[in-house]
Order: sequence, then structure tokens, then C-alpha cells
Amino acid sequence: MPRSATLLTLCLVACHHAPANPPDASVRAAGQATVRGQVFHSTQTYCGGARPPEGMELSKRGPGSGRRLLVRRGAENTASEVLAQVTSDAKGTFELSLPPGTYCFIEEAKRELTVTGPTPENVDPTCLEGWRRTCDAVVEVPEMGEVPVTLDFHQGCFPQCYGGPVPP
Repeated sequence: MPRSATLLTLCLVACHHAPANPPDASVRAAGQATVRGQVFHSTQTYCGGARPPEGMELSKRGPGSGRRLLVRRGAENTASEVLAQVTSDAKGTFELSLPPGTYCFIEEAKRELTVTGPTPENVDPTCLEGWRRTCDAVVEVPEMGEVPVTLDFHQGCFPQCYGGPVPP
């Protein structure tokens, strides 16, 4: 066989066995699922006082853009290691890959379990610590596939665990 034919044959054999597409770094690792989430933020617009005019919105709900979420293992927010962090985009969406297991998604404000600094007036510190231990979402992640999750953060008229007087 002439030398050029041998080289052509070797090239065809090598090209035939090469992968058609090189591995993509963005493809999730084997045994992980994709968690796709939507964050909403709602605010209370009427907090007591004079009766609001007819047709006034009493609350507003929209995308929770720029919300930093922390992920810990388990179904309760404990002092365990933060395994992942993700920030929602302008539309309030986020995506991350996790191995199988149960995960606790919390907002950044719940990173520390104990209240640091002075507690605001009329706020129950025991209630506040209990609130910090709750997950904003508990997510069961299978070995592969996609898991949808929705987190809804509500900002009321008063701070979390407020027990003081309400406006007339």
C-alpha cells in the first residue's frame, strides 16, 4: 500500500473513533440533578390605620431578583456547612446542580442561627432564633433529572417576630 494511502487510512480510523463532540464543562456531573428555582418577593402595602381607598392594592408580588440563597444539607437550618450559594437573576430565577439528598434552602439573613447585636424593640429573640432555624424551602433531590422549587419571601409591615403595638 502506498505511503499516502496508509496515512489516509490511519486518519480515517482515528477520526472514526474520536468523540463527535468534546465533553462540555457545563454538563452536570453524573449522579446530580438540576434544581431550577423561582424566587418571589411580596410586600404589604397596607399596614393598618385609616381604611384604604377602594381598589388599593393591599400587597404587591413580583420577582425576587438578587436574592442570595444558601444551601445546607437536611430539613432544618443548622450550623452545618453551607454547601452551595446561588443568587437569583433579574427575573427571580436560579439554577444549580446538587447530588441526591435532602437540602435546606435559606435566605442570607438566616446564615447565622443566633441573633447578633441588640434585638429590635418589641421583637421576641426566642421567636427570632426559631425563625432562623426554619428552611425557606426543603428540597428532595433525586439522582438525576430536574427539581422545580419556588421560594416566596414576604415583607410585612413589621419585623419578623414583632409583638408590639399596631397602628390605630
